[in-house]
Amino acid sequence: MNRLFLILFFVSTSIIFSDSYDEALKYEALGDYDSFDVEIRRYFEENINDINQDSIIEQLLYSATLFNSLDQTLNFLTTYVKFMENKESRFRIYKKIAQIYELTGQIQSAGIYYEKAAYISPSYIDLSSLLNSIDMLILLGYHSESLSKLLDLEKSIPSELNNRYNSMLSHLYRLTGEIELAKYYLLKVDKSYFNYDFLKYELFNNPIPDSNSLNYLVSKNRYMLLKDPNNYIGIDSELRQIPHLPNKESSDFEINVGQFQNKLEAAGIINIVEQMKLDWFFDKVGNVFDLYIFTKNRDKTIEELKQIGLYIKE
Repeated sequence: MNRLFLILFFVSTSIIFSDSYDEALKYEALGDYDSFDVEIRRYFEENINDINQDSIIEQLLYSATLFNSLDQTLNFLTTYVKFMENKESRFRIYKKIAQIYELTGQIQSAGIYYEKAAYISPSYIDLSSLLNSIDMLILLGYHSESLSKLLDLEKSIPSELNNRYNSMLSHLYRLTGEIELAKYYLLKVDKSYFNYDFLKYELFNNPIPDSNSLNYLVSKNRYMLLKDPNNYIGIDSELRQIPHLPNKESSDFEINVGQFQNKLEAAGIINIVEQMKLDWFFDKVGNVFDLYIFTKNRDKTIEELKQIGLYIKE
């Protein structure tokens, strides 16, 4: 099944193409990215506020995955979201932009777009997005500002966000050294909540050196990964321990993701690879590092990475 057929099959189930959109996909399938860029931008300049916004959003997000780099993908989305008159459409694209930034470790930019999503409506604040933006502030080290923002929201938090809200307060009070308040808010978190054990460990077992350290625990327990990849990849001792080259039986193909001046530069990509449950490995060549990932299905993995804006040269 050739690539053009796959592209047409993917989008034809819910979209009626305009000539320029159809032409753009053909150019992309042929590898003519300059013509693709011209045609796809022409299409959205004419149709970004079409009455069928669901289709426009789907087209916009799909088109964004077809560029050669993550920077081009983000530039494309941030350009056209500005022209969207429908607030719900802008909300959805703002969240997608924020998620891409967060996945790739660009925390400050992620926070900006989560906040844009939160305040898109003058009559309603999307509290989930707002908490996401505060999460990014915490990761950037703005603890007092984050605490102030959270406390201002105390009376507005709906019951379905209670666990998240209280866990954030517990974590923040620990970071600011107010341990009794951290314990107080931990008691408000359900023990079944996904990061309850993580918070408890922070409060009662920190610091513990060497192999029992918090970073070591996070690196060994994937379900506890922090959102900020720097928190578990920035320590050389851990990078030497994980990952290991996979067994030949577990992965048939290796993919060279790219070359980096230091391991930390690849943190965002590794964050994504970890979530895809793929093995990975750094190979030092001179003063730089080649990052390899391993998979049983090379084409599928390359396509999945491309869907979130990471282009792998085939």
